[in-house]
Amino acid sequence: MKATIRKAEFGKVKAFANIEVAPGLTIDGFKVVEGKEGPWVALPSRKSEKNGKVTYWDTVHMTAQVKEQVSKAILEAFKG
Repeated sequence: MKATIRKAEFGKVKAFANIEVAPGLTIDGFKVVEGKEGPWVALPSRKSEKNGKVTYWDTVHMTAQVKEQVSKAILEAFKG
C-alpha cells in the first residue's frame, strides 16, 4: 500500500490522504485527525442532514484488520 498525504489545517484535520491499495486502484478521502491521544485516520465519509441532525456515513467499508493496515500506512506517511 502506498499513501499520499496533503497536509492541511482545518481545525482538528491535519491532512488529507489517498491510499493506493493495488496498481490502478486508489481510495481518496481519508483524513488525519488530531485526537486526545495523537493523530488517527478517519475513513472517507459523506455528510447527511435531516431534521437538523447531522450524520456522517462511511463511503468505504473494510475489515478491522484492513483498516489497521491502511491507518498504519497513512500515519507513517503523515509523520514522514
